[in-house]
Amino acid sequence: MNTITAVIGLIIVVALVAYLIISLIDPERFA
Repeated sequence: MNTITAVIGLIIVVALVAYLIISLIDPERFA
């Protein structure tokens, strides 16, 4: 795995985790 692939994968994981946390804290924002 090269650096670019690792960075893209990390960004995707962080985005998914942030989305899950925000949806748990403020679910009406995504209603």
